[in-house]
Amino acid sequence: MRCTLSDYYERKVLAAVSALIYSFGGDPKEKERAEKLADETVELYQVAADFMWEHLDNKSGQIRGGWWDEKKDVPGLVELEKKDRQEMAMLFDWASAGGDDEEGDQPAKLSTTL
Repeated sequence: MRCTLSDYYERKVLAAVSALIYSFGGDPKEKERAEKLADETVELYQVAADFMWEHLDNKSGQIRGGWWDEKKDVPGLVELEKKDRQEMAMLFDWASAGGDDEEGDQPAKLSTTL
């Protein structure tokens, strides 16, 4: 599979948009779309990360990314991406989709990557 980081970011943004639409009471098809796009996001990031890890970082662990308080090497960033996917429903507060609880007004707490 050939991909670029822009392919990954495009899917990541589209997944987040669909997840937000669903979380604010949107069509359940948006949930399905968000999940499908999130799966694609993980796949694309894995391909890009493998390339970076092998050809740019030479598996040294010197390329790091993440939030200011938690830097990860490339394999660690892949794990964060997978964690985001697994926690999508919680991150976007799907349990209260369509509700007016105050916690649903908080921004999604997504991991950051390269």
